[in-house]
Amino acid sequence: MLVPGIGIPVNGAQRWLRFESLSLQPSELGRLVLPIVAATILTDSRSAGFPLRTVPVTLLPLALTLPLVAREPDLGATVFLAAGYVIALFIGGWPLRYFLLSVTIVIPAAASLWILRPYQMQRITGFVAAWQDLSQAPWQIRQSLLSLGAGELHGTRIGSGWQKLSFLPEANTDFVFAVIGEELGLVGTLTLIIVWTGVLLTGRAALKHLRRDSFGWILGTTLVIQLVLLALANVAVVTAMVPPKGVPHPFISYGGSNLFVNVIAVGIVVGMARHGNDRSSVSVKQSLLSVDRTR
Repeated sequence: MLVPGIGIPVNGAQRWLRFESLSLQPSELGRLVLPIVAATILTDSRSAGFPLRTVPVTLLPLALTLPLVAREPDLGATVFLAAGYVIALFIGGWPLRYFLLSVTIVIPAAASLWILRPYQMQRITGFVAAWQDLSQAPWQIRQSLLSLGAGELHGTRIGSGWQKLSFLPEANTDFVFAVIGEELGLVGTLTLIIVWTGVLLTGRAALKHLRRDSFGWILGTTLVIQLVLLALANVAVVTAMVPPKGVPHPFISYGGSNLFVNVIAVGIVVGMARHGNDRSSVSVKQSLLSVDRTR
């Protein structure tokens, strides 16, 4: 939140709204709103055959949202919001030629993201160092890998891990997967990955009776993929497969905003799965949009 006097800065980033003891990260809501907008635009413009004049309207939500989130700054949230919107467009059947056209339009904006702040550059150089000389890697990466290694096959048992006791940074949020690896071992981490695979397959199976060009199928599938990608991104960060970035693990990491949005996302998917025809999906879409307009 960039509005002076409203947004609360935390660790140098102004991303939060705070009401007494409650706090909210508004950019998290974009993971729900942007897919709803994308699915709405697709279903409304499909009947006209996706004419060229609809491209600016389709890209407008991203043009309005992403620069504000990047300015907070929150590069990770910017990438995830864009990814969710693009996923909805892709699975919704947006013509490939418009994707190519959009790439040429957004190249200048995307290039500006490479003008990184010093701490962001340190994260990238630290990520490279982790694969060349672990002793030169950032503290959180070293401790994360040590936590995973300490768990070996079966782990040290739940509650018996030592790394979370001030050695592993953000042990209850961004690096909670490393704690799972230490206390439950390789068996626990692989089990969690299997669970997320099951979530993806179950979500797709629950929506398969919907038409693939319907609002319900596009939105529900996008939300399921988003959840799984968020979990995979957290695993990738913890295992030093990508540069470190604050990515919570859905339903496991501590954090009210993230949990709130994830629960709503699951509720929307379940709601869409219960509607077996386009008329029902349209009614749900209208309900979601009316709720959004009242906020």
